[in-house]
Amino acid sequence: MNSLVVTEGILLSICLYGFWVSDRTQKALLMVLVLIGLAALLGLLKFSGILPLPELHALLAMLSSCVALPLLAVTMVWPTGPVSKTLRYMSIFSFIMAFIGVMLVTIGEFTLWRTICALISALVILLAGLWRKQWLVFIAGVLLVVALAVLGAQKNVLGLLAVDWMHLLLSVSLVVLVLHFKQTEDQKINIRSEQ
Repeated sequence: MNSLVVTEGILLSICLYGFWVSDRTQKALLMVLVLIGLAALLGLLKFSGILPLPELHALLAMLSSCVALPLLAVTMVWPTGPVSKTLRYMSIFSFIMAFIGVMLVTIGEFTLWRTICALISALVILLAGLWRKQWLVFIAGVLLVVALAVLGAQKNVLGLLAVDWMHLLLSVSLVVLVLHFKQTEDQKINIRSEQ
């Protein structure tokens, strides 16, 4: 079995789990999980040979880098902001980022843009966690930076491709962020119940 099938399946499972257990008020997190999950689903179908749609998988993978990760970064910096909590502003932000991504990466063939978006987003998440002393966010940011470094190095380690490692590290990062959001929501519930 192709290792990409396994790692895409793990990433898809993590996205489904995160979507299932996440608070519905965390609209940005849900959108991130949907975008990354759809890319993982298409990757799973592509690499298993069931439904090879390489162009669609590439498009959704690009949107994960250019839309989902920046949206996640904005949410970590400003968790109560309109982009994080309001469907309207989240949609506007996502549309603008998708438009820029499609124009630069797909039409302009500036493929480095997706890496730039992903790396800046990962660093912002890392720094937001460090600044606020939210260690789960910090760990997620570190995992994302390592995932991008491994992907950039294009080295096979322990029989897995660099893309496999990126999928696995992204999966762990998403689990950590879902735990952070659940922990934050539980703290809010405890504060409300004490009042």
